[in-house]
Amino acid sequence: MRRGHTSLHGVFSVMSWDAGKVLDYHVASKFCRQCAVWTSRRSQGKVTADAFELFMEEHACAKTTQQSSGGMEAEAAPILWARSEAKEAEKNARKRRRRTRKGVKDVDLEVEGVQYDAGQF
Repeated sequence: MRRGHTSLHGVFSVMSWDAGKVLDYHVASKFCRQCAVWTSRRSQGKVTADAFELFMEEHACAKTTQQSSGGMEAEAAPILWARSEAKEAEKNARKRRRRTRKGVKDVDLEVEGVQYDAGQF
């Protein structure tokens, strides 16, 4: 980002080095249109304080960051890193479960007098 440039939104991505495909992305926003509209209506007296408070409690705010435009990137990096670590851990867990199921296929089990064969797992 150039010096002096400000942005309300930022899109950050993780790309595959060899294939050039986007593996994951994160969108950061410093602005929520609904909040702006309701705040404006409240300051103009078009909405009661109770209705405004109820809206603010219940709406899904699009504002995801308080960082400066340059700080959004520094904030997105650990988010994307943690998400990729979680995805990798889940992938490894699936592999372990598959190996475990493969190893259990030929085992018959008896629990409290009930016979289970490998096909029931």
